[in-house]
Amino acid sequence: MSFALEKITEEEYDTIFNWPKGNFEVDFKITKVDLNSVSQAGNKQIVLDLLIKVPLGRSGNTKDFFTGALNMRWKIKHLGEAIGNDGLYLQDTIAEKDLLNKEGKAMCKCESFITKDGSSGERAKIVNYLKVKDSDINDDIGF
Repeated sequence: MSFALEKITEEEYDTIFNWPKGNFEVDFKITKVDLNSVSQAGNKQIVLDLLIKVPLGRSGNTKDFFTGALNMRWKIKHLGEAIGNDGLYLQDTIAEKDLLNKEGKAMCKCESFITKDGSSGERAKIVNYLKVKDSDINDDIGF
């Protein structure tokens, strides 16, 4: 007994199974929010788990870490603009409901890593969140 696989070109394989080179745009959905995380240096941080989707390419998960007072405000400002909440960074507090299941666009780059067991891999790392345009507000990202 055998199973017939659909034909695929090397270029199609590369598009589907490998992260693009350089910076690339992704759609994202926030799937988990940790507002009580602590960095290795002992500082409070916010950790987001993101489901990301590269148009006509692969999907995957990545984490984004918000640490340091000034850096955190800057990232929250851009995240808020990406999810349609421009004033998010001006709030005194952020609740899980402000972020969970929100969708937007971000710029990523491919980052290589080595796991504790010595194996290597690649993941998408958020470079910046992209401001939502009025024309994007009603778009269905497709998650």
